[in-house]
Amino acid sequence: MKLRVPDRFRHLAPVETEMTRLGINADGGYVVPIESVRKSDGLVSLGISSEWSFDAEFLKIQKEARYIACDRSSGFLVNFYSFLHSLLRKRDLSNGIPALRSAFRFLRFCPPTSNRKTFIRKWVRGKVVDEAREICIDDLINRMENTRNIFLKIDIEGAEYEILPSVIKIHSEDKERFTCLCIEFHEIGSREEEFLNLIEQLLQHFDIVHMHANNCGGISQDFPNVLEITLVPTLSSSENRVGFLPRAGLDFPNCPELDDITLEF
Repeated sequence: MKLRVPDRFRHLAPVETEMTRLGINADGGYVVPIESVRKSDGLVSLGISSEWSFDAEFLKIQKEARYIACDRSSGFLVNFYSFLHSLLRKRDLSNGIPALRSAFRFLRFCPPTSNRKTFIRKWVRGKVVDEAREICIDDLINRMENTRNIFLKIDIEGAEYEILPSVIKIHSEDKERFTCLCIEFHEIGSREEEFLNLIEQLLQHFDIVHMHANNCGGISQDFPNVLEITLVPTLSSSENRVGFLPRAGLDFPNCPELDDITLEF
């Protein structure tokens, strides 16, 4: 599907810079500047579900980087419980076996004994209501302690609107805190004004260097409903803009069974 970007979104055209892809060639992989990865002392990954190939490739490049992943719906216990539920109640292993595999795959990736990697089974929020199930984004960033240059990846199904004002505030107080923001924005059609307001605030501190329309989210009126957007602290060396997306060889459809969405600025 081809879309000509409406005038109200034209300022989202990415700044041209060198990019690479980390993670699978489907939903879960992201296009980011390799320079931002190499500058990072830590990775904070919000919302990993059952797909952490980006995180794994990132940590292979930055072998000493501190890592925190946060997701209430992921981790060893969630998947192992799903396996037991399938085994004991449904007596059906068609769903149970993949859940068991995911449980041990995650255990190998992020073992609880690791000094480098931490998994927090909570939802990330701007303001905590239930401390047993939620964690504030400020507290999460503070857990990185002396890790100064953080790469922040966000895929939290709409809660990005809630936490990004805090992320912007953190960066405005410490310009070296974040090397890159990789954000999946959801519900753009129903939250367009909120989306554009956040983009305006982000662009005071960051440049958009990549964008990819998630073809699973479809189109709302005249624009994709879900966008993956990569931002870095404001660049001074380039004003060239990318005019067409996706980028060949870097971008792949989130859902391989559907055509990707082409954007023309």
